Amino acid sequence: MNEDIKKIKRRKLGRNITIILIFVLIIICLLQSMVLAIKGEPEITLTVGEDYLEQGAISSFARTNLSELIRIDSSNIDTSKPGTYEVLYEVPIKYLGILTAKRKVIVIDTTPPELVLRGNDPLDVFEGDTYLEPGAKAFDNADGDISGNIKISGNVDTSRIGTYTITYTITDSSGNICTITRTVNVVASENPIISLKGYSVEYLEAKTPYSEAGFTAIDKIDGDISNKVVITGNVNVDALGSYNLTYTVTNSKGKSNEAIRTVVVRDTQKPDLLLNGDAVIRIYKNNEYIEQGATAFDNYDGNLANKVKISGIVNTNVPGIYFITYEVSDSSLNKKQIQRKVIVEEKFDNTGGNTENPEEYTDTDDDIDEIARPPEEVIPSPTITSIIRTSSSAKIAAIDELYEIVAYAITSDITTPDNWVSIPPTYSFSTNITGLSIETSYYVWIKNAASGITRELFSTLGTIIPIYTKEHLEKLGSNEVVAVFPDEEYRFSTNSSYRLENDIDLSGFNWAPLPTFYGTFDGNNKKISNLTINSNRTYVGLFTTNNGTIENLYLENVNITNTTTSGGTVYVGGIAATLGGSGSTISNCYVTGSIADTKSLHGTSSGINYTGGIVGSSGSGTISGCYNTANISDIEEGSNNISGSGARHNQIGGIVGGTSSTTIRNCFNTGNITGINDVLTITGGGSTASYTGGIAGYSSSGSLSTSYNIGNVSSNKSNIGGLIRLGFINFTTKLLLV
Repeated sequence: MNEDIKKIKRRKLGRNITIILIFVLIIICLLQSMVLAIKGEPEITLTVGEDYLEQGAISSFARTNLSELIRIDSSNIDTSKPGTYEVLYEVPIKYLGILTAKRKVIVIDTTPPELVLRGNDPLDVFEGDTYLEPGAKAFDNADGDISGNIKISGNVDTSRIGTYTITYTITDSSGNICTITRTVNVVASENPIISLKGYSVEYLEAKTPYSEAGFTAIDKIDGDISNKVVITGNVNVDALGSYNLTYTVTNSKGKSNEAIRTVVVRDTQKPDLLLNGDAVIRIYKNNEYIEQGATAFDNYDGNLANKVKISGIVNTNVPGIYFITYEVSDSSLNKKQIQRKVIVEEKFDNTGGNTENPEEYTDTDDDIDEIARPPEEVIPSPTITSIIRTSSSAKIAAIDELYEIVAYAITSDITTPDNWVSIPPTYSFSTNITGLSIETSYYVWIKNAASGITRELFSTLGTIIPIYTKEHLEKLGSNEVVAVFPDEEYRFSTNSSYRLENDIDLSGFNWAPLPTFYGTFDGNNKKISNLTINSNRTYVGLFTTNNGTIENLYLENVNITNTTTSGGTVYVGGIAATLGGSGSTISNCYVTGSIADTKSLHGTSSGINYTGGIVGSSGSGTISGCYNTANISDIEEGSNNISGSGARHNQIGGIVGGTSSTTIRNCFNTGNITGINDVLTITGGGSTASYTGGIAGYSSSGSLSTSYNIGNVSSNKSNIGGLIRLGFINFTTKLLLV
């Protein structure tokens, strides 16, 4: 009897253990099915003053879409101050708690402080008088007024007539440095002296009245003659630019002196950008989202409503939180961005029986986790990462982190395809599609195991992609999809056709050369100014290599400085580091400014430095209708003797450093070309040389026609030529050598 009871208890215990294990297994499965994925990068970097734009997230639980329930808290982000911030994403799941994820936002300050001098520059002091330091003012975009941290160096000996320099240096909390100088002239006592009140350079916001800060004028004989000062010049606060005001005074002996104040009228204020309608809109699934737009007004440009760019997509077929971004830039490139949140919700009965007016439904975040959601499958979509189009084919690549990709399709219209090409399930997919027409645009469709679908249009090869801003230019060749205008997106591949629509100023930006280019870039006779590259790269230029066509592009005031400390070959040019083979061309382009390549060599080293105004090195391509006025230098520094073997050359030219089978026509150079090679010998038997020419430093073959050089060509080696120093080249027409 007791034995039977024990058996019954053991069976009950076994069943209970089984039930517990099943329950634990169910809980584990439920927990594993909880998904909260951040859209975009988990860590992003912004510069001080840049607007933070929310990219959102997706969420699911037990194959039910919870994306519209996501709570996003970015309230702690302050882009006016450098630091590390977090965006918190939360999804309340009934009975199971809250699912969380975080995005890190790093705000950095890369802008040097603004430093202006109080008083005159230059500043005159009477011989024998005491020099009184007027000081300076420093303002930083992140730290504010930091004038108290200015370091002043230099001395003025007023007992000796002469010119002295005072240096002012300020460093902000992020390590950005600004340095300016003041010239102090110690002068004889027969001339009067004018002292400006305020600053030698005054910055004035456009449309703001200019108020004269004042001045004093002192003479050793006449005393205070401030009332004799005459001011010439005017300040137009309605037009951006720099204006000089000249202050002139003459003493009783007819001796005169003057001081100059520069007033810079500028626009540094972002436009006002306001949404039409609510900042948060809730709509039901399958209802139409109607874009209400935004209005914009700028203190200088006025009404900019027609300049507002709208980007973002609201998929009303899939519940979730979507963000529409509105962006506007004024003529001074001050940019303002704001967002509208659109919440697409599953329609369900929360009307308390008021089914006749279901649109009266509203809910709040406070009770959102108590809503009884009907089961619905999550439909996250794959991501198309790459489309590379050729004349009759396209290489497609896609990924999906949640569901395996199972099929793809190609259509010539936007209709969802009926015929899919099935593939073995994979999270990373790529294929090459052939048989395409060069004159037709196509849609590529990618489907995952959850029936989530992504599509993307890739245009005909004849489509020209407009480039309006620095941000557009940076994306060239990135293979990313870029919204140039609302509802106008392009994939910025390396073999597309581009046209520059605006002049672009790259001031304050260290440029990273664009990748190898196979398409067409039409500069449209526009200017890219202040291209700055300070690097130690192997390929240096606006582009790394041009294997396509670059035309009608003007680079003004380039400042390229490349410094390396190891052996190997280096290519440095203004338009591109190298020009590729047959069919690649650069035409109707010019470069101004300075280009310098320096290599410091020690020990064992070999290689060649190619440095040119247009390109560093070129193959069998064509350069036509181009000119360079930039000063070009290539310097090989180091010990007198280098061990090992192999050549250690530098090849420097106004148009191209070194060429092979290149056609050069209708080109000229006026810049100074300097080639220095301090390496005397290579002990292993290699050669050293500095081939320096007005058009090209070296050419193994090719043709040169209707081209000339009037720039100074110099080198510490004997390998110098007015046009080309060394090579075998076919002179097809008369050349001008001035």
